[in-house]
Amino acid sequence: MSFGTFIAWAVPICHVLGAVSALAAVMRTRTSQGAIAWALSLIFIPYVALPFYWVFGYDRFEGYRRRLRLTVSRHRGHTVTVHDALNALRATLPADRAADQAVIERISGHVFTRGNTADLLIDGRATYEAIFEAVRSAERDVLVQYYILRDDEVGHQLADLLVARLRKGVRVMVLYDNLGSFGLGSRYAARLREAGADVYAFRTARAPRLRIQINFRNHRKAVIVDGKVGFVGGINIGREYLGLHRPLSPWRDTHLRISGPAVMDLQRAFAADWYWAAGGLPNLPWTPPIHHDGLAGVLTLPSGPADDPEALPPVLLHLINSARTRLWIATPYFVPDPPTLEALRSAAFRGVDVRLILPGRPDTLPAWLASFTYLPACTGAGVRVFRYTEGFMHQKVWLIDGDLANVGTVNIDNRSMRLNFEQSVIVCDRGFAARVQAMLHADLSRCREVGAEEFTGRSWPFRLSARLARLLEPVL
Repeated sequence: MSFGTFIAWAVPICHVLGAVSALAAVMRTRTSQGAIAWALSLIFIPYVALPFYWVFGYDRFEGYRRRLRLTVSRHRGHTVTVHDALNALRATLPADRAADQAVIERISGHVFTRGNTADLLIDGRATYEAIFEAVRSAERDVLVQYYILRDDEVGHQLADLLVARLRKGVRVMVLYDNLGSFGLGSRYAARLREAGADVYAFRTARAPRLRIQINFRNHRKAVIVDGKVGFVGGINIGREYLGLHRPLSPWRDTHLRISGPAVMDLQRAFAADWYWAAGGLPNLPWTPPIHHDGLAGVLTLPSGPADDPEALPPVLLHLINSARTRLWIATPYFVPDPPTLEALRSAAFRGVDVRLILPGRPDTLPAWLASFTYLPACTGAGVRVFRYTEGFMHQKVWLIDGDLANVGTVNIDNRSMRLNFEQSVIVCDRGFAARVQAMLHADLSRCREVGAEEFTGRSWPFRLSARLARLLEPVL
């Protein structure tokens, strides 16, 4: 076939495929902005847009959703038992939070439970010490789930501990994201499997022909020991979280240790992901532990592209709208959708002390650049924006007034809101909120406050780069 003949066939085929894909984008894409962007590009420049759409275009994980429904139908009795056990331990939040509790629980389908303790773990060293100590004391099960699991000194230390517990008869289950842990290699998993661990990679699709679709990522980071204690937050397994990755050190992050009934919800999310990756439901302890001295009301909210309807965006919007005096948010990636941006501006307009703590240096250049374009709208409404100056700031922490806090894996971008599997933990407890406030106050002392001129005063090549980066908002 001559080149001219190839072009004569390829051009109309591309346009037909582009038109079909544009219809699919209109039907499937969750936001109108994303649907319009995909449809126009697929119709007018299909030669460029088609490969990107086939890789990044889908924002609904239908396969996971169908499999999850199958799991629920097959194990309905077990599912109802766990649900009823947690509902029986539903917390009664203070009267001024009763309405917020009802809204968040109705949207999320999860409940605030009583009898929990929640402890902040600031930075990698404290987090690893707490997790490794819990693993050493494991008697029955250790569940490990990470977006990034590295074959480095930190990963080796974790593997050594897991192998030691396997030799004591403890069951070990390890789940890692296939894309986030791309460089892990086979030797790490092989060592754990040889010692008796169950190890699986979380992949976007089960059929090999569909593995081009990499848009969905399991961004959760959790360790659960004996169904009694759980860890969740921003810290993966890797040397950079100890500040050993020079370009981004020191690394600033926050993790959370919880004990009590809320651990069961962490475990439920792990079991669902495990069922997708491994094809079977693990036999785990499902009796909610009670800490009689636990004062915190805790709601754990797993979220992801299989949610129908979406739970995370409306819950976070409600948290913003519920703020009365203070709303401090630390996030490494700030690429908000219009409703989130307007909610933040509205909170500032009504007199709430709204502060954003963002990184001063990037680990992902497009998201970092795009964040500058939101400065005029934020600071113009009275939102105070701070850039962290000592290393890279990766924590995902919210403080609402003096009694609510949210710690987890969620960034303020479309990827976290709609494309990734994430985990949030909302804690209602004044003592815990006070500790979060003290932590963020210390972080603010390591920041510089920035205004609109941080964007408008830059050179036009920088502003153009930032505006172009913002066009990638649907996949950032």
